[in-house]
Order: sequence, then C-alpha cells, then structure tokens
Amino acid sequence: MHWIGFRPWPEALRAEVALRCGQLDRADQMFQEAHALARNFQYSPCWESAAARGLGLVAAANGVVDRALTWLDDAYGRCARGTATYQWVRCNALDSLCELAIANAMPAAPAWLAAFEEQAGRFGMHGFLARSVEHRGNLGRSMTSSAA
Repeated sequence: MHWIGFRPWPEALRAEVALRCGQLDRADQMFQEAHALARNFQYSPCWESAAARGLGLVAAANGVVDRALTWLDDAYGRCARGTATYQWVRCNALDSLCELAIANAMPAAPAWLAAFEEQAGRFGMHGFLARSVEHRGNLGRSMTSSAA
C-alpha cells in the first residue's frame, strides 16, 4: 500500500516520454492523473512538482504561455514546502521555468536563472550548471571563462 504513494513519480516520467514523442493529449492526461494521485496521497511534494512541471511543459507545447508559467512556477515552489525534497526535481522544475521565461523574454528570467545557477552549484549538479550556461547564452549574456 505504501508504494502507491510513489506511483506519481514513474507516471510523470512516462508522461514525459509521451510528451517528447509529440503525444500532447496523452501526456496531458497522464500528467493530470499523476498530479491528482500525488495530491491525493500527499506523499511527497516532489511527486506533485514533477507532475506540475509536466503540465507546464504541455501548456508550453500548446502555446499557452500563461498557464505554462503558472504550472512551472508552482512546480518549482512546491518542492520548497517539503522537508524531504529531492533537489534534482526542484532544479529540473527551475530549469524548465528558465527555459520558458527566456524564450518569452519575461522580466523575471534573469532572477530565475540566478536562482537556478545557485541551486545547481550548491548541490553539485553539474548537468544543470551546464544548462545554466546554455540559458545564459540564450539570455544574451556572455559567460566569463571562470563561470564556463
């Protein structure tokens, strides 16, 4: 019975596969189910965050930027509410938030990028640090050799 609370995590990953394969309606349904299950069990805000991030990605893929921003911001903030959060899930949400913000020239993009760089650096997530360099380039700012 305790493993049912874990189910939203692999379901969100399966939904992301559907999303990456261009199956937007299927991905949306799968993310909705994962999100509902995670909220119902209240097992971990990380599983809610993973599903909320996915819903944001689906909204972005459908061109609904305001909804995407709401979901991605929620996904990022949700992990901060728990005591036992997976920092990777939180950085992953922030990575997606940065990507959306930069692509849409949102004024908050530099602040979210700074938070992303700080968190990725603090937890030694080198892959996310590399993504932050890519985001910074997309933001139109050059990197110093020490930061790169």
